[in-house]
Amino acid sequence: MSPVFDFKKEILDKSFLRRMSCVTAPLGVLAFWGGMLIAARRYPSEYDWRYMPVSNLLSFGRDPAGYLWGSTGVVICGFCGLCWTAVLGRLWKLEGAGGRLNGI
Repeated sequence: MSPVFDFKKEILDKSFLRRMSCVTAPLGVLAFWGGMLIAARRYPSEYDWRYMPVSNLLSFGRDPAGYLWGSTGVVICGFCGLCWTAVLGRLWKLEGAGGRLNGI
């Protein structure tokens, strides 16, 4: 007999959750900065990081060729941040069950 994959058991496994938290945060940061760098390269004129706001890279009016790259990077980063927070919340619930609440 072949072993049956138990999705619920695998999701609740601490080692799986720890691996997920180690992957989602760097992936989100990489997506954000990758999107920003590509949007800056496609900017119509020279983009100066010191004097120009990053919102110029996310605006269709100012960066029509690269705004989708920047916006996509921000969305993927936000999604990875939500996943990272959910994984850490689940780990916290597993490790802190029955423990005394801090900060109250």
